[in-house]
Amino acid sequence: MSPGNFPQALSFLANGKPIDPQHFKDTKTAHADLESTAPTRRKPLSAREAQVLHLYSQHKTTRQNASHLGVSLSTVYTFKNRAIEKMKVNTLTEAIHYFKNDTRNNNI
Repeated sequence: MSPGNFPQALSFLANGKPIDPQHFKDTKTAHADLESTAPTRRKPLSAREAQVLHLYSQHKTTRQNASHLGVSLSTVYTFKNRAIEKMKVNTLTEAIHYFKNDTRNNNI
């Protein structure tokens, strides 16, 4: 690419288009390809993290979880936050959804 084509190239890239469509994919196609091949492995939850998610899935409050497990509120929050991080989700609701649909958690 010559320096004179640089502004045009930036415009293409800013709009998600490849500079050389014969050799490169547009950004949406490339991202979709990466998403379909990206490993989605989540770290396994500890027993306590799983217990906390199980209790939340039964509509228990954080205070009820702490009482049931015999730990402090901050400990429940720690288990919850670790589970969310390990599951690579953003919210407790998402974590509960994946937790409930994971067959490995049926014995809790």
